[in-house]
Formats: sequence, C-alpha cells, structure tokens
Amino acid sequence: MKLDQNIRSESYLRTNVSEILDRLKETRTPIIITRDGEAAAILQDVETFERTRQALFMLKIIALSEAEIKKGNYSKHDDVMKRIETKLNAMREDNEQKV
Repeated sequence: MKLDQNIRSESYLRTNVSEILDRLKETRTPIIITRDGEAAAILQDVETFERTRQALFMLKIIALSEAEIKKGNYSKHDDVMKRIETKLNAMREDNEQKV
C-alpha cells in the first residue's frame, strides 16, 4: 500500500467527497488529508475501520491474557473441563427435576 499516492488536500476533499468515498469503498486504502501541506487526518472506509478495531481488541485480550499467565492466574485445561462438566450436570439435574 503506497500512502503517498493517496494524499489529498482539505480543499480537494471538500470538492470531491463523492469521488473520495467511492475510492475508499473500492480500494479499501486510507486517504491522507492535508491542511496547509501537513498531514491532518486519515480517512478510511467503515469495513476496514471495523476490522482494525476488532484486530486491536483481540490483541488487547491476548496482551491481558499473557499478563495474567505471567502472574500465575490461570487454570489447567483438565480443571476447567471438570468445572464445566460439573456445571452442565447440575443444569441437567435442575431441568430433569422441573419436568
């Protein structure tokens, strides 16, 4: 992705909004908007923005999980499966008693 090909001025944005929106949707490539020759903002299509947010959210979860593991705050797989099985059995028994 070559961002230098997707640089547009603020005045270009004002006069070509439709063309820019079409380009964003078609190429999924962000467009840098400049003001007084300096980068001022980046425009991005909604789908790419949402995918980026989801990816960052997953990375945050991974980082938090790694921190918890380093602290020793984790459970072994077999222990977790036993707790789940116990809870499922309790739910089944409750449902059988209600019938």
